[in-house]
Amino acid sequence: RSAPHAGLGEANARARLSQAAQRGFSAAQIDYALITNDQTEAGRLLLAAAEQNDPRGQYQYARWLRDSNAGPRDPVAALPFLERAAEAEQLDALHMLATLYRDGIGVAPDGARAQSLYQRAAERNHPPSMFNLADMLRGGAAQERAQAISLYQRLACMRDELQIAPLAQRRLRALGAPAQCR
Repeated sequence: RSAPHAGLGEANARARLSQAAQRGFSAAQIDYALITNDQTEAGRLLLAAAEQNDPRGQYQYARWLRDSNAGPRDPVAALPFLERAAEAEQLDALHMLATLYRDGIGVAPDGARAQSLYQRAAERNHPPSMFNLADMLRGGAAQERAQAISLYQRLACMRDELQIAPLAQRRLRALGAPAQCR
């Protein structure tokens, strides 16, 4: 928002970000779209970034399609953008796509596909995906239950802004397993 070391105030920083977005820099398009109050403009900028094959732009545009008051609120329209971002291993896209498959939102429910997508993100330490994967595995066979406990133990010891650690600790207590933080 501001860069005191560069002598930029918030208004000047916003103006420069807007200029960079208008010049077609995908990172600036995404960042400006995320701070603007004009949701129609945000959608236009995110689409432009997505069309430049920016995985973060594809994910953010899919989110805009699914959630924005100015957008269609259409998870089906978001799917192709999520698929492309997931192919590029964009972690939030993997997670959102997995959730859509798990819950059957815009697609037929597919637990195996959801689990595979969560697994890909979990392998890269994406806490929400780790948690959802553990939830899917905890009721399974002994090996799956052990994997779920391992995931919950890792999560219970993590510090993250989503506050997943307390949820993981509760799951571990319910499973009768220790947190084992080192």
